[in-house]
Amino acid sequence: MPVEPWLPHRRPFPVVSDEGDTVLVIPGKKQRDAVRLNPTAMALWQLCDGATAVDEMVLAVCDLFHVEAEQARADVEAALEDLRASGLIT
Repeated sequence: MPVEPWLPHRRPFPVVSDEGDTVLVIPGKKQRDAVRLNPTAMALWQLCDGATAVDEMVLAVCDLFHVEAEQARADVEAALEDLRASGLIT
């Protein structure tokens, strides 16, 4: 039986900009505990729409940042795990 692809879904947090980075405002946390995403992490977080598969994210990262697929996959998987561990995606 084939395994369904993971379709990461971002949790709905308020977003603010700060000096070129994006800050996710997490309810119940102090501002100093808010999560700051650089432009690369923000692009990936935006792809976590519940409809985009990880393989599609890897292709997008290859196109956007001109990296090889193997490196893109490692980076995407590591970043998604960090986002999931932080509670930012499901």
